[in-house]
Amino acid sequence: MPELNDEQEQQAIAVVRNRIRLCSDYLPLQKAALRFCTSLYGKHSGRIAQQEREFITEPERLLREHSHVMRAKSARCQTLRALADSVIQQAELPMMPSGKFRGMDYHVDLDAAYAKWCQQ
Repeated sequence: MPELNDEQEQQAIAVVRNRIRLCSDYLPLQKAALRFCTSLYGKHSGRIAQQEREFITEPERLLREHSHVMRAKSARCQTLRALADSVIQQAELPMMPSGKFRGMDYHVDLDAAYAKWCQQ
């Protein structure tokens, strides 16, 4: 499959972000990710507001948020991963193959997304 140009990539990203936002588990995933950030940085940190803005503008980042939890077996990490898996399944997102590090398999395959939803 040929590489996407910038316009095609932006179109695929917009479709993916819209599909993620329409999922029923998107808001619980966002709340769980913000709870994790609050426990990590503190309740009144400026980083929390920045993270919240980033989660709204780039909802695909939420899918990888569990990889930032240090203890992969913790309940918080498992909750984030379960919610991310649910969003991926509900949105029917094409994902990239598993990578070398934790969280790399939670990247959306934009080429496949463009081919699936934008070329019609």
